Amino acid sequence: MPMTPDEVVEKLGEIKEEDVHHRLEDSEIEAIQSAISLIQDYQKLRERVSVEKIAEIIYDKETFLQKVLEPSQAFLTWGQLDEIEKSHYQTEAHAIVTYLQ
Repeated sequence: MPMTPDEVVEKLGEIKEEDVHHRLEDSEIEAIQSAISLIQDYQKLRERVSVEKIAEIIYDKETFLQKVLEPSQAFLTWGQLDEIEKSHYQTEAHAIVTYLQ
């Protein structure tokens, strides 16, 4: 069964700490520490990912292309959309966030 990032960090920390007989080379210990740091950085970044912000970016990108193709048409800003209109973009954004997790 796949491990969560927290479980991986915990297990790597245990491996590093249990090396009391110094069987691991310095480069292996450094690799473990780097892996722990990378996973923790990834988790911090993942926490900052916002479905709402990604949905807004998707909407802005889509309407930007429409504005180029149809410059005379008026488009609503993200803040002017109602929740039903936003839900389509939020569904796409949620799929992106789920993939990242």
